[in-house]
Amino acid sequence: MPPAFVDCLRNIERPFFTPIYDFSAPRIVFERIALVGDAGSSSRPHMGFGVAKAGGDAQALAEALDAHDDIDTALAAYNAARQPIGERIMLHGRRLGTHLGVDLKTDEDRRMWKVLQEDDAMMDWIAVPNFLAAYR
Repeated sequence: MPPAFVDCLRNIERPFFTPIYDFSAPRIVFERIALVGDAGSSSRPHMGFGVAKAGGDAQALAEALDAHDDIDTALAAYNAARQPIGERIMLHGRRLGTHLGVDLKTDEDRRMWKVLQEDDAMMDWIAVPNFLAAYR
Protein backbone atom coordinates (compact mmCIF):
# COMPACT_ATOMS: atom_id res chain seq x y z
CA MET A 1 0.00 0.00 0.00
CA PRO A 2 1.12 3.58 -0.50
CA PRO A 3 2.96 5.03 2.52
CA ALA A 4 0.19 7.57 3.22
CA PHE A 5 -2.34 4.74 3.59
CA VAL A 6 -0.02 2.77 5.87
CA ASP A 7 0.42 5.87 8.04
CA CYS A 8 -3.35 6.32 8.31
CA LEU A 9 -3.86 2.69 9.24
CA ARG A 10 -1.26 2.89 11.98
CA ASN A 11 -3.14 5.82 13.50
CA ILE A 12 -6.66 4.41 13.32
CA GLU A 13 -7.71 2.48 16.41
CA ARG A 14 -9.95 0.02 14.54
CA PRO A 15 -9.19 0.17 10.81
CA PHE A 16 -11.46 -1.48 8.28
CA PHE A 17 -11.18 -2.19 4.59
CA THR A 18 -13.77 -1.93 1.89
CA PRO A 19 -12.59 -3.65 -1.26
CA ILE A 20 -13.18 -1.86 -4.54
CA TYR A 21 -13.71 -3.88 -7.67
CA ASP A 22 -14.18 -2.85 -11.22
CA PHE A 23 -15.37 -4.97 -14.09
CA SER A 24 -16.88 -4.87 -17.53
CA ALA A 25 -19.08 -7.66 -18.83
CA PRO A 26 -17.97 -8.84 -22.29
CA ARG A 27 -21.58 -8.40 -23.38
CA ILE A 28 -24.53 -6.66 -21.75
CA VAL A 29 -27.37 -8.44 -23.54
CA PHE A 30 -28.34 -12.04 -22.82
CA GLU A 31 -31.25 -13.20 -24.95
CA ARG A 32 -33.93 -10.67 -23.97
CA ILE A 33 -32.20 -9.42 -20.83
CA ALA A 34 -30.32 -6.13 -21.06
CA LEU A 35 -27.92 -4.99 -18.35
CA VAL A 36 -28.03 -1.28 -17.56
CA GLY A 37 -25.75 0.86 -15.39
CA ASP A 38 -23.45 -0.87 -12.91
CA ALA A 39 -24.95 -4.25 -13.79
CA GLY A 40 -23.07 -4.15 -17.12
CA SER A 41 -19.88 -2.50 -15.98
CA SER A 42 -18.68 -0.82 -12.85
CA SER A 43 -15.69 1.44 -12.47
CA ARG A 44 -13.80 2.66 -9.44
CA PRO A 45 -15.62 5.33 -7.44
CA HIS A 46 -13.15 8.09 -8.36
CA MET A 47 -14.54 7.99 -11.91
CA GLY A 48 -17.91 9.42 -10.83
CA PHE A 49 -19.67 7.91 -13.84
CA GLY A 50 -22.27 5.70 -12.17
CA VAL A 51 -25.39 7.84 -12.63
CA ALA A 52 -24.34 9.31 -15.97
CA LYS A 53 -23.54 5.90 -17.41
CA ALA A 54 -26.79 4.39 -16.13
CA GLY A 55 -28.76 7.25 -17.66
CA GLY A 56 -26.90 6.92 -20.96
CA ASP A 57 -27.53 3.17 -20.98
CA ALA A 58 -31.26 3.66 -20.33
CA GLN A 59 -31.50 6.30 -23.05
CA ALA A 60 -29.59 4.14 -25.55
CA LEU A 61 -31.80 1.13 -24.76
CA ALA A 62 -34.97 3.19 -25.26
CA GLU A 63 -33.64 4.61 -28.53
CA ALA A 64 -32.61 1.17 -29.81
CA LEU A 65 -36.03 -0.26 -29.01
CA ASP A 66 -37.70 2.70 -30.72
CA ALA A 67 -35.49 2.44 -33.82
CA HIS A 68 -35.96 -1.29 -34.46
CA ASP A 69 -39.14 -3.28 -34.91
CA ASP A 70 -37.38 -6.50 -33.91
CA ILE A 71 -36.48 -6.64 -30.20
CA ASP A 72 -33.47 -8.91 -30.75
CA THR A 73 -32.06 -6.49 -33.34
CA ALA A 74 -32.67 -3.58 -30.97
CA LEU A 75 -30.90 -5.35 -28.12
CA ALA A 76 -27.95 -6.22 -30.37
CA ALA A 77 -27.68 -2.55 -31.36
CA TYR A 78 -27.82 -1.51 -27.71
CA ASN A 79 -25.07 -3.99 -26.81
CA ALA A 80 -22.86 -2.81 -29.67
CA ALA A 81 -23.29 0.83 -28.69
CA ARG A 82 -22.99 0.67 -24.90
CA GLN A 83 -20.78 -2.27 -23.91
CA PRO A 84 -17.61 -0.62 -25.28
CA ILE A 85 -18.36 2.61 -23.39
CA GLY A 86 -18.64 0.80 -20.06
CA GLU A 87 -15.38 -0.99 -20.76
CA ARG A 88 -13.62 2.27 -21.67
CA ILE A 89 -14.76 3.94 -18.47
CA MET A 90 -13.55 0.98 -16.41
CA LEU A 91 -10.16 0.92 -18.16
CA HIS A 92 -9.71 4.65 -17.64
CA GLY A 93 -10.45 4.23 -13.93
CA ARG A 94 -7.72 1.61 -13.73
CA ARG A 95 -5.35 3.95 -15.53
CA LEU A 96 -6.08 6.75 -13.06
CA GLY A 97 -5.55 4.30 -10.21
CA THR A 98 -1.87 4.04 -11.14
CA HIS A 99 -1.30 7.39 -9.39
CA LEU A 100 -1.07 5.44 -6.14
CA GLY A 101 2.03 3.64 -7.40
CA VAL A 102 0.82 0.20 -6.30
CA ASP A 103 1.29 -2.94 -8.39
CA LEU A 104 2.63 -1.18 -11.50
CA LYS A 105 3.03 -4.19 -13.78
CA THR A 106 3.66 -2.66 -17.21
CA ASP A 107 5.78 0.08 -18.71
CA GLU A 108 2.53 1.91 -19.53
CA ASP A 109 1.47 1.72 -15.85
CA ARG A 110 4.82 3.16 -14.77
CA ARG A 111 4.64 5.89 -17.45
CA MET A 112 1.12 6.85 -16.35
CA TRP A 113 2.19 6.89 -12.70
CA LYS A 114 4.89 9.44 -13.58
CA VAL A 115 2.43 11.56 -15.57
CA LEU A 116 -0.08 11.60 -12.71
CA GLN A 117 2.48 12.83 -10.17
CA GLU A 118 2.34 16.33 -11.69
CA ASP A 119 0.08 18.81 -9.88
CA ASP A 120 -2.33 19.42 -12.75
CA ALA A 121 -2.20 15.98 -14.32
CA MET A 122 -4.98 14.32 -12.35
CA MET A 123 -7.44 17.09 -13.24
CA ASP A 124 -6.30 16.98 -16.86
CA TRP A 125 -7.01 13.26 -16.99
CA ILE A 126 -10.27 13.33 -15.02
CA ALA A 127 -11.84 16.57 -16.18
CA VAL A 128 -11.74 15.95 -19.90
CA PRO A 129 -14.96 15.06 -21.70
CA ASN A 130 -13.21 13.17 -24.50
CA PHE A 131 -11.12 10.63 -22.58
CA LEU A 132 -13.23 7.79 -23.99
CA ALA A 133 -11.68 8.39 -27.42
CA ALA A 134 -8.31 7.25 -26.07
CA TYR A 135 -9.65 3.70 -25.74
CA ARG A 136 -10.94 3.15 -29.28
